[in-house]
Amino acid sequence: MYQSNLRLFGVSAHETTAGVWLSIGDCDSLPIVASPAEKGELVLRLLAGSKQGVEHPVDWEYLPRSPILGAVGVKSWSALKRITQGCGVDWSQEGYQITPWRSLGPRSMDEGIEAGKVHLPPGASALEIGRALVWAFMACDPLPGDTPKAEKPSKPKKQMRKTKRAQK
Repeated sequence: MYQSNLRLFGVSAHETTAGVWLSIGDCDSLPIVASPAEKGELVLRLLAGSKQGVEHPVDWEYLPRSPILGAVGVKSWSALKRITQGCGVDWSQEGYQITPWRSLGPRSMDEGIEAGKVHLPPGASALEIGRALVWAFMACDPLPGDTPKAEKPSKPKKQMRKTKRAQK
């Protein structure tokens, strides 16, 4: 799941036969002001669209581009990371785990923020999942432009020199 200043984006991931997860499934988004229940429903839809056992790519050059990039309006993962926050959502028999990510730079993998991780039971409702997602995004690094810029010290005003014109 990725969050910009205006929208929440998600993409279904597919696990290959070699155990690699690829973000090449269905993509969907909501306005950032959507309710927690709507956000939870989006997560559940995307998780339902995830697949396992997809053939592992032989040639990575021909791997389809992730639809999340087009949905956000960027051409690369590094551009996506510059304008969004990210959270991973995992589901297993033990329940849901939502992990906020910390960006380690545009060309690096993200790192999970352990202190912000949220665990939910298997039967969690869409509302509970949406609330947990909102909470996890709050643990992410701030989006660019969300942090207040330090005020520049004001320059002393120049004093007017008295000239012959000013004296007249």
